[in-house]
Amino acid sequence: MSEAREMYLKHIYCLSKIQSLKAVDLAKHMNISKASVSKTLKTFKQQNLINLKENGSIILTSEGLKIATALYDRFVTIQKFLKESLDLTEEESSKNACHMEHCITDDCYYKMKHYIKEETKC
Repeated sequence: MSEAREMYLKHIYCLSKIQSLKAVDLAKHMNISKASVSKTLKTFKQQNLINLKENGSIILTSEGLKIATALYDRFVTIQKFLKESLDLTEEESSKNACHMEHCITDDCYYKMKHYIKEETKC
């Protein structure tokens, strides 16, 4: 999946947790055109990653939720690692995690996750 599509799923996941999410809300939040959002949502629907309610609300399917949750966890793990291990600010760690989440290997991600768990043990 492309970096852009990963970002869409992550934003859908995060935003739909706090409000009923529609395409216009997603476009505004991501600062992109509604046409681009509509095109991507159509693809996601064909891939069975989302469903669209009659009122236009976007709902992740179980498969979409599985992928989005994994993407979000990857971001949070990297952000936490950067903040706690490298003493970066919240803003700096989030900015870097947003870039890194798409390019680090699974092995690197799992080692970061393990490192964080080990650091929090008493």
